[in-house]
Amino acid sequence: MKPDYRMTDHSEAMGRPSFGVAMRISGQVADEVRDYTVDRLFAERVVRLLNCGEVSAVHFRDILTDLLE
Repeated sequence: MKPDYRMTDHSEAMGRPSFGVAMRISGQVADEVRDYTVDRLFAERVVRLLNCGEVSAVHFRDILTDLLE
């Protein structure tokens, strides 16, 4: 089953802008990078890229790291 990626918003809990990216498989969160960025638009673009590229679960964290560099 291919993963589905979603942006997560942790701003309220953090007391400042804080957005993460969750990888879901079969509707369940399989992995999540919390507090990934303070930029909501960037997080939305990352999620679009992951979903459009049908990124494999094994590359999820590597791609997130690469996109921050």
